[in-house]
Amino acid sequence: MSTSMSRSGQGSGNAVRVLATVLCAILLVECISAASISVGGNSGWILNGQKYANLKLKSKDVAVFKYRAGEHNVVQVSKADYDSCSSRKPIKTYSSGNDKVSLKPGTYYFICGIGNHCKNNMKVTISVSK
Repeated sequence: MSTSMSRSGQGSGNAVRVLATVLCAILLVECISAASISVGGNSGWILNGQKYANLKLKSKDVAVFKYRAGEHNVVQVSKADYDSCSSRKPIKTYSSGNDKVSLKPGTYYFICGIGNHCKNNMKVTISVSK
């Protein structure tokens, strides 16, 4: 009788281990599928007069803005403020020089709020899908 109880207890222990292994594998795949996307590529978030390409990210991806702190910043703004290059009503402002921004699905607008940087094309639209 004790052998039978031991086996049944062992069976449920194995089931728990299998379930835990499957959950760990799922979480690992989720972590691996996320990517860090550098805004501006290897050059980073800089003022170069060229237009930034609109970025398309997935919901687990992270947008990374690298720049010299104090020389630039990253300001999340509304579509209207993006179009007019206004940082007077920011949604959020980043200024570390190495900003990592995680976003939910939707469309986001970012500009540099320093000087005329935005008017010189230092702005980007980021579309995030599920």
